[in-house]
Amino acid sequence: MDSTWLWYFSRAAGVITLLMFTGVLVLGVLTAGDGIRSARTTTVVTAVHRALAMVAIVFLGVHVLTAVLDTYVHVGWWATLVPLASGYQRMEVAFGTVAADLALAVIVSSVLRYRIPERWWRSIHWATYAVAVCALTHGLLMAASDTPVLTGITIGATVLAALAVVWRLLKPALTAHSRPSRSAIPMREWT
Repeated sequence: MDSTWLWYFSRAAGVITLLMFTGVLVLGVLTAGDGIRSARTTTVVTAVHRALAMVAIVFLGVHVLTAVLDTYVHVGWWATLVPLASGYQRMEVAFGTVAADLALAVIVSSVLRYRIPERWWRSIHWATYAVAVCALTHGLLMAASDTPVLTGITIGATVLAALAVVWRLLKPALTAHSRPSRSAIPMREWT
């Protein structure tokens, strides 16, 4: 049976997953870095962040499942959990495996957020930066072999994620030198 369609379906699901996780990272950085001034907007952005993360996990599952079921190349079930276990492009797939494993840990900790100590959740959530690095590396290595369009999409996602992280790192320095917002000034001093 020809499974070429699974190969293309897996790649499409992988690209969609990458773009969704990039969006999740950017929204997470915005909320964590106090990039949003309004409490209402923060609530909406946080809800979109969570929903997008859950939908991205579904697409990740489709990406992994179709890659394993595909007979065009052999990835194997074991490679979905254990890095370097793939029979196909071992190192490239390993980056994807690590990204998926870490993403799953972040999602599980987020589902359990109010049942585990805040510091545990926060520590596990820092793994999202490693997820981004591994997923983007996986995408670049897998796409670079033959598809300039996928390489361009992955580079674009990399640049967007990098800009968000740089903004997050520079935000404290940038806001220290700026004038406080009106909301930071007590109301009696507005006049």
